[in-house]
Amino acid sequence: MSTKEKARQRMRCNYRSLAFWRRAERLIAKRLREEGIPCRLIAGKKLPWDIVTSSGLHVECKAAKLLCGRRASGRRKDGTRKLRSPFWTITIKRHGRLNEQGVNFYIIYLTGCNDLRPVYLVCPAPIRRKQFSITLRQLLMNYRANVNAWHLIREAGRK
Repeated sequence: MSTKEKARQRMRCNYRSLAFWRRAERLIAKRLREEGIPCRLIAGKKLPWDIVTSSGLHVECKAAKLLCGRRASGRRKDGTRKLRSPFWTITIKRHGRLNEQGVNFYIIYLTGCNDLRPVYLVCPAPIRRKQFSITLRQLLMNYRANVNAWHLIREAGRK
């Protein structure tokens, strides 16, 4: 094995050992570059945003995994518990405080089961909520204009 191949293998091992949300930050930055939006990942500087685009927009990255029916939403007529439909819970706050100053966009990386491809939800800031849940139905009905809406960032960068 050459030294370049060893270095690549070491980087892959380091990537796999990263936390889920840290991997999501890198995936979002990579996806922004693929969509033609030059950006720089600055997640380790304790700022309210994780990515800065070349046009000066600040993007905050969030990640959530699909939770399947862990909470009961009531009881049926026969007395059995109804399970809630699958949902994602996204936390916007940091250390219990909601600080959306300077953030232009939130990109939320939603992953699911093995057969569901990841979804990128591009939301303009401010959201004004500390935490919210999205069901699959809400994603299809209320947030369908924001799913993979990279054009929102492109258009805001041109202004």
